[in-house]
Amino acid sequence: MRSTFLLLLGAGLVALSSCADNGTSDKDTKDTTATSSTTVQPATDNDAYASVPQPARTSFESRYPQASNVKWEKYEPVTYDASDWDAEWMANMDTTDYQVNFNWDGMDYIAWYDNGEWLGSSTRLTDHAKLPKAVNDAIHERYPDYTIKEVDKQNDKDRTVYEVDLEKGSDKLKIHYDENGKSLKAKGRVDGQKVKAKEDTK
Repeated sequence: MRSTFLLLLGAGLVALSSCADNGTSDKDTKDTTATSSTTVQPATDNDAYASVPQPARTSFESRYPQASNVKWEKYEPVTYDASDWDAEWMANMDTTDYQVNFNWDGMDYIAWYDNGEWLGSSTRLTDHAKLPKAVNDAIHERYPDYTIKEVDKQNDKDRTVYEVDLEKGSDKLKIHYDENGKSLKAKGRVDGQKVKAKEDTK
């Protein structure tokens, strides 16, 4: 009887020791989990503001307060034609700058930022009726037989420019207009003749 009691006592001590070890393991695991959950996680592709400087975010949210489907990315430099309306400020951008794609006021936009400074934006006008009357009048007066294929509204700090793609048969023409219908430059073909010139710039 005494040996049975000692055997049961020994088994109980082993079981208690085992439970104590398991408790420590659980505690260690919980501590590790708690520590890892407070660790700063790297940004994911789903983070619309991943690593974007706060001044750029603040500027963007102020200018486009109702923006949706926001996606920021580092700017990838491209080569611009020196005659492009936006070549000067775009040419100065580098991989430390950002561009942001978003939807605002029912249209898809791209905007560019140098740290906290808004540099410009562009949107495609799918509703050509949103062209200013002066621009529409200028197109129909000078190119009455052409069809408007695409319109991009481009803004920088100094002006708004409408880049209009026109087409008539095999003739294709791209014209930049200011808001008053003044042609800034044209490139393409008119009546089979090649055109590449700045117009009405005086």
